Amino acid sequence: MKISHLRHAVMVDRLGSFTAAADELNITQSSVTKSVAWLESELGYLLFDRRARGVTPTQAGREFIDRAARIVSDVDTLSQDVTRARGERDEILRVGVAPPSLEGLLNRAIRATVRDGTEFRILVQSGSSERIRTQLTRGDLDIIVGPTEDLANETELRLEPLPDFIGKLFARRDHPLLRLQEDVLAETILYPLIVPDLTGQNTQKLIRVLDQNGQGFRRLHILDNFPMVSSIVMNSDAIGIVSQSFARTASFRARFRTLNADFSHSMPLSVAWRARWQPSRPMNSFLHAVNRYPPI
Repeated sequence: MKISHLRHAVMVDRLGSFTAAADELNITQSSVTKSVAWLESELGYLLFDRRARGVTPTQAGREFIDRAARIVSDVDTLSQDVTRARGERDEILRVGVAPPSLEGLLNRAIRATVRDGTEFRILVQSGSSERIRTQLTRGDLDIIVGPTEDLANETELRLEPLPDFIGKLFARRDHPLLRLQEDVLAETILYPLIVPDLTGQNTQKLIRVLDQNGQGFRRLHILDNFPMVSSIVMNSDAIGIVSQSFARTASFRARFRTLNADFSHSMPLSVAWRARWQPSRPMNSFLHAVNRYPPI
């Protein structure tokens, strides 16, 4: 039993005529007649009494058509809701970033998405990996970027790998540690260290160095705003963390240098979304941008 058959029968009842129903539905009268005949054959009784001036429902037909009308109305409402939901998905893109320190590395991708996505809005928010994953799985976010290790065990997510993030220690151009030729990782305990978060693998390696030398967390600062970190490092003896790719740029090398330290650690990154949902148009725009301008 097709919804079109039900729709045709309901329209015949509403207008009292096969011809009028066909005109309203913009189909041929024979199509309406065949739909009603097919229903009557399936049901085993007539839906309408045919008269010279139109048709009226039979007693059994009245009950069936009333139920059919409710079904057609529910299907139409569902279709409208789906269309509205699809429109909403195409109007806004909600991006999650975890840990927050990665957000600054997405500047180029976000800028490209905003530039190319003139027909939708973009909302970016960051937080802990657990919080961001939860928001994605319950539908509060559309897509997230984070360490592959934090996302790989989520069976409900589809992952697309990005280039690995590689962090380097950096300092101002005339920092005392730059005069040393050997590995200076152990000497970093003599200076303030600024890390973007406490959960990353790079940070954990630094913490182990501090603990081995009995310094604990006394000189460890947590700031995930890279422009602020850059300003502090530029005007003090503090040491920060920078992505290896940005450390190669002329703007970075004009003010800073990376340290000769056994610290570099590769962190695989991925972009993820709910596997059961097809990517929306804004999501595809962001996926294209983040692959062109990965957070490295």
